[in-house]
Amino acid sequence: MTLNRIATDPDPYKPFLLSQGIQVGDLIFISGQAGYADDGQIVAGGFRAQGEQAFSNLDRALVAGGSSLNNVAKVTIFLTDMSNFGEVVELRRKYFTEPYPADSIVEVSSLYTPEAMIEIEAVAMVTEARRDADSESDRPQSVLDLRESSTIQIPREMKVEALSTDSISNPFLGNAVEIAIVTGDHQRTMEGLCRLGIGPWQVHTFSPENTTNQTYRGKPSPFTMKVCFAKLGTMIWEIIEPVSGSTIFAEFLLRHGEGIHHVAYDCNNVQFEQRIAEFKQRGFQLVQSGSWMGKNHFAFFETESATTTCLETYIFPDDWQYPEPDEWYPHQA
Repeated sequence: MTLNRIATDPDPYKPFLLSQGIQVGDLIFISGQAGYADDGQIVAGGFRAQGEQAFSNLDRALVAGGSSLNNVAKVTIFLTDMSNFGEVVELRRKYFTEPYPADSIVEVSSLYTPEAMIEIEAVAMVTEARRDADSESDRPQSVLDLRESSTIQIPREMKVEALSTDSISNPFLGNAVEIAIVTGDHQRTMEGLCRLGIGPWQVHTFSPENTTNQTYRGKPSPFTMKVCFAKLGTMIWEIIEPVSGSTIFAEFLLRHGEGIHHVAYDCNNVQFEQRIAEFKQRGFQLVQSGSWMGKNHFAFFETESATTTCLETYIFPDDWQYPEPDEWYPHQA
């Protein structure tokens, strides 16, 4: 059994001859994560700000190692002042879900720098997607090698007939309205697509603060991602860069690398709940969902095993207006 080093970019641990994490089999061991920003400096704002940043850093390291906050089995949290215990409970409630990981909370006289007030280390399991990828890394692949999924069972009683050269007996999806790319660098991907005439792009951040009802594989699960939109004719182009949390987009990067991830359909504009029920009736389970600004409901389905790609559907209210983006690319004059 080998030791595999886990690192993020930037990696603040490298100068100190430390690994940010180590993977051993199905286990991941993450070194202590403090409230440092990308420049290596402790963030301002006191204990709560440091705690938020420390959990964000922990999540980023876990994702880099093929895991997530949902897969954490044990954490050890070091505090320089135990009076912040109540804040730690609130942070755990925000970032973890049941079953909550085992925990040890220890007060210490100081951490690696005098400014640091909290540090978190963790032991986690790798995700199923990472285990699958690792276990099949030496397996010969072919375009016909489609793995069976226990969650995808196409109803045997559904019989489909051709009605004409351009229609079948069970229409459902309606019109394709969006093509989406998952990337590790949304800026680079926007630049490349602009060279092909696709743009301009509005860049948004989907996070628990503006996206409610966040779920992952049937359970409440917070996530954050950069989402970019551009319109070309009647088609919306979307770019997604996963930032933190458990998502099918981070899984896709681990298993396939960057590329086209999903296509969205309007399902002939039927009610949103009816769309979800119809996907389920046809044998496809909901795997990720949320409500951007509480109004733009979106849902992704486990269709990859049957179709080789993921399908999405979403709905906007009649009075929808896009919020002001984080930025436009190219920048508007």
